[in-house]
Amino acid sequence: MLQVKEKTITLFFVMALISIAGIFYNIIMIIPILFPNLGENLYFWGIMGVGMFFGFYYFPDRIAKYTRMYSEKSPVCFNIRQSFLLIVGILIVNISFIKVNEAYFEFWIALFEEILFRYIVFRVLRKTYSLWQSILVGSILFGVLLHMNGDLLINAMIKIPSGIFLYWIAQKYGIQNSVGLHWLYNSLVAKWGG
Repeated sequence: MLQVKEKTITLFFVMALISIAGIFYNIIMIIPILFPNLGENLYFWGIMGVGMFFGFYYFPDRIAKYTRMYSEKSPVCFNIRQSFLLIVGILIVNISFIKVNEAYFEFWIALFEEILFRYIVFRVLRKTYSLWQSILVGSILFGVLLHMNGDLLINAMIKIPSGIFLYWIAQKYGIQNSVGLHWLYNSLVAKWGG
């Protein structure tokens, strides 16, 4: 009974962290409406990046650390050299083939969604859930709660399985690879719809 209670508390805690990110994201998305002359570069590099940093990483990470909700099981790996190579490679692919004007927007989304889910949410879930339970619960929350503005059936068919795949990539090859794959996917969807 105690294990069920701990898992329930962990689940609601993670949902609260995702809600914090959602609130920050919606505030960020209102800024260009309120200030239409802001300028695209300032928005994408400044406001979008800073806002997502605080909403998707800084506050959720600090809250999880402060409340001691992180698990040390299954730490998430990160390789700075691979990250640099992935960024350069994806930028070259984008400039040469995809040609998405919002590449910065797609980058911020991929980077901070991956940090929130494959790093923060995963480490919190691992405190009370098994590895595969953490991946499954995190993927469901990624597909349904974070993307609740989309069609539920499409989220169930595309975003939940892609969430499972991105968790697997992050665990096996490092979070930089899940960020790169997520960025590439977002760029392709931005270019050709979906």
